[in-house]
Amino acid sequence: NVALEKGATITVTTDAAEKDACCAERVYMDYVNLPKVMSEGGIIFVDAGLIGLKVVSIDAAAGTMECEVLNGGQLGSKKGCNLPEVDVDLPALSEKDKADLRFGVEQNVDMVFASFIRKAADVREVRECLVSADAAVGKRVSDMLLASSPVLEAFGPGAGGRITAEDIESWQPEVRTPLEFSFSQAKVYTNPAPSFGGPSIRHTLRLFEEAGGAETAAGSPARYAKLAAVFQSVSQLRAEDPGIFDQDAADELFSGRLQRNLQGAGPAGSSPGEPQAPGSTAHISVIDADGNAAGITLSHGEGNGCEIPGTGILMNNFLGEEDLFPAGLGNFVPGRRLSTMMAPTVIEHPSGAVSVLGSGGANRIRTAISQVACGLIIDELAPAEAVSQGRIHVENEALSAESFAIDGSPESLSEALRHARELDEFKVQGRFFGGVHLAHRESDGTLVGAGDSRRNGVVSHVV
Repeated sequence: NVALEKGATITVTTDAAEKDACCAERVYMDYVNLPKVMSEGGIIFVDAGLIGLKVVSIDAAAGTMECEVLNGGQLGSKKGCNLPEVDVDLPALSEKDKADLRFGVEQNVDMVFASFIRKAADVREVRECLVSADAAVGKRVSDMLLASSPVLEAFGPGAGGRITAEDIESWQPEVRTPLEFSFSQAKVYTNPAPSFGGPSIRHTLRLFEEAGGAETAAGSPARYAKLAAVFQSVSQLRAEDPGIFDQDAADELFSGRLQRNLQGAGPAGSSPGEPQAPGSTAHISVIDADGNAAGITLSHGEGNGCEIPGTGILMNNFLGEEDLFPAGLGNFVPGRRLSTMMAPTVIEHPSGAVSVLGSGGANRIRTAISQVACGLIIDELAPAEAVSQGRIHVENEALSAESFAIDGSPESLSEALRHARELDEFKVQGRFFGGVHLAHRESDGTLVGAGDSRRNGVVSHVV
């Protein structure tokens, strides 16, 4: 084993003559075309992501790359590598894989597991190998790849559903570049389109600065008035035009609506109501001492009351969620990925601190995350304070407010109420305002977290 130190420079070579001469400054990888498929700035994860390398420069002719060690550790031989966002030209099956499949067919196996499947053609290659080894046995095993799918049995055309064999065969995960923007002096990274959540948060925070919200004190009547105007503007335009985030003039349109609302136009009665959904969504945030941060938000919507047979997995009801189809239920394109309000978010603070956060709560996700982000960045609150401060939400001409946590409420919300027709007061804490679960690393390496009690959040330190 060799020890790789964070920040060190290391040479990666694909020259097989060096495979037995590796050291902390030079390592061998057996993918010959690696320097050809990688690009400067690309990332190589080694040993299930325990070690990360960033490509600094490439010499394709020499078959080498200079890399910076992003996170170090002990590197041994025969460790797997992952190349995110790289179109790898390796075959799905090696010669050894094919020999193993032929051996399995000879033994009359009932099931085959194939790793590193990236596209439908890879599945077809596995089938062809099975059938070529023994037509009868191979066809029986390969047919099971689809015929025995519990998803198709329960939700396919034969059961009156919309999921097809082609959907299952062709589906693959997509890695997207995060939506990146600046807010005050911080850098924010969040879920990009087709998510509704990430673009909503970007416009919300941009309008908050534009409205002068950064000059207001946390928890003050002026702060809630600015937030209400911004929330009203974003909610109105999204309800009026579900495609607003894709328009080149989106910034101008949102800014114009904000100015109209700030100038006292009051609630726009012509705006259609934005869809609501209680949802069933959870978020997990993780950060380590080196500042590596990850957030994942999971949901099955409201659930559709059915589970995939034999798995215990409850299926979602996304095609029946108004929140995902502001233009009306049924307006979806088969094969197109659904939008979502979920928005795992990472913040890089000017101090060098890093926060990762996210929330459940359907339409309240964007307002919950935005309010916590303001607390962290503008007010420099500790994570627990930023999460626990009283929240508001404006939607469908109603101002919802955690009155129990807002000083002087409801009188202190009179200015905020100019941007809605009615006040919906919450006297006790509840799930409505989301659950922002947050992990945070201070610039000195101190780790802290905040679990939102609105949705039973907890914090765990792992040593």
